[in-house]
Amino acid sequence: MARPRLIALLAALLVLLPSYANACALCAAFDGVVFPHFHLEVDSDQLQSIAVEWEFSPSFTQVLRTFVQEADDSDQTRQKLLDAFEADIVPYNYLTRIELDGEPVDVKSAVTDSHFEFEGDVASYHFTIGIYQELGSRMHMELEFFDPRRYLSFFLRPEGMSYQTPPSVGVQHNLHDYPHTLLLSLGSAVEPQQATTASIAPPIKESQSWYQNSMDHFSKILQQASQAISNSLKAVKNDGSVLALVTLLAFSFGYGLLHAAGPGHGKSLVASYFLAGKQNYIKAAFMSLLIGIVHVFSAFIFTIILLFVLDALLTSALQQPTKVMTQISGTMIVAIAIYLAISKFRSHRLHKKHASMPGYQEHHQLNSLEATHCSCRGCSAPASKGSDAMLVFSAGMVPCPGTITIFLFSLSMGLYLVGFIAAIVMSLGMGLVIFGAAALSIVARNTLSSSYHRLSRVVEYASVVFIGVLGGLLLLMT
Repeated sequence: MARPRLIALLAALLVLLPSYANACALCAAFDGVVFPHFHLEVDSDQLQSIAVEWEFSPSFTQVLRTFVQEADDSDQTRQKLLDAFEADIVPYNYLTRIELDGEPVDVKSAVTDSHFEFEGDVASYHFTIGIYQELGSRMHMELEFFDPRRYLSFFLRPEGMSYQTPPSVGVQHNLHDYPHTLLLSLGSAVEPQQATTASIAPPIKESQSWYQNSMDHFSKILQQASQAISNSLKAVKNDGSVLALVTLLAFSFGYGLLHAAGPGHGKSLVASYFLAGKQNYIKAAFMSLLIGIVHVFSAFIFTIILLFVLDALLTSALQQPTKVMTQISGTMIVAIAIYLAISKFRSHRLHKKHASMPGYQEHHQLNSLEATHCSCRGCSAPASKGSDAMLVFSAGMVPCPGTITIFLFSLSMGLYLVGFIAAIVMSLGMGLVIFGAAALSIVARNTLSSSYHRLSRVVEYASVVFIGVLGGLLLLMT
């Protein structure tokens, strides 16, 4: 009995882990990472300005590069990107908050010389904030970069700050703690703080949980896999060898496995769905494959939209379709929960009606099984094809930035067929992981049904409730 109980416990943990309720949260965070750099310009006893540079992640850079490469006039396109980007951040005060001695700075009216730069695999957005504030003996400054819509995530580092001050002006800061908000003191009464170079490794925070450490490590692996696919695409384009193509497909399959193994990607939804009703392994395999295919090709369609909608706002073009699809996905998940609840209610009524019929006891005593194993309509309520289809689309329709990046890279190099084949292989890898979640749920349900009839009923109804809560969370998050 130990083994069935262990399997049931693993299935329950898979369903109940709260991190799995977010649709591809890891990928969204991976794409929106920004590393700010800022330079303090101090002249005599006055803080003149702060020159800011936002260094974007490689995946976001690839999106920007694709827009630039597709345009006939590079300068014109860069200006369009700048106008579109600033249309989204200027209303939010350039996503920047500055306080000097407790008084807020009007960043929106103080910004000058804003522009984009591309260097290597990294894009950066630059702007200068005019301060012109007397230092006195000690000035206290707070600086924070924050996106209230959480599209971009800013990470402050010691190597991100530089300054040019007279010998009489000292500077102290808290960047060694890798904070969300920079706390800085500068002036003649401030003792100089030893400068930090980029070679110093970040300290490991004692407060960081094992889960956060695991996600950081997983994110690095995912980035390495994405870079390996990019390198393989370059090799296919330059060499055209069969070995390069096979290597690309192998990395694509591995990326699909890693991609689906992270938080999200419908594993909780699929596990709950198969716990809630009577299913089989063939159906689980087929639906898992379909979820992977829908997920990958929704990213492909989304990429095509990105390539041809140049006049739309850049950030809106990236985020609004995803928001709409997330809302649709959440609505469909809630609809699935309602359908399953109604089906189970009807099944319960039919079961009670069937139990009152003559011959019911003899029928169920033939195999000494509980009523849930009866194949009659009143004792089993299999899910309909409509609910199966809604599950597939709701779990797979929201594209991930990581997948979009790979598509952008392949399309920008003109490798249309290769990118299409890699997408199919990637969907196979994703489907395999999702099938694992579904199969584990089927094993757990069968184990509970045969040994713990009442507990099986509780798990079934709890799974329906969980599906409804999952859909509601998606709607609330958008």
